[in-house]
Amino acid sequence: MKENKKKIVESFTPVIRQTRAGSDVARLEYCLKNGDEVVDVTFVNGMHTWCNVTGDSGAAMLRDIIKRLM
Repeated sequence: MKENKKKIVESFTPVIRQTRAGSDVARLEYCLKNGDEVVDVTFVNGMHTWCNVTGDSGAAMLRDIIKRLM
């Protein structure tokens, strides 16, 4: 099964915002940056951080996002 990482990230955004660790997340966006797959985490204060998810499965990608926020 081919996973749609963009759709997974879009679906995960409202879930992570319900947690204490993700309550200040404004949005998550899956994108390509210099040939790498990354998730751009934008916080409500306008700050950004990136999470490299190149080669991750959908579940591994979610784990990496959570680790970045903790």
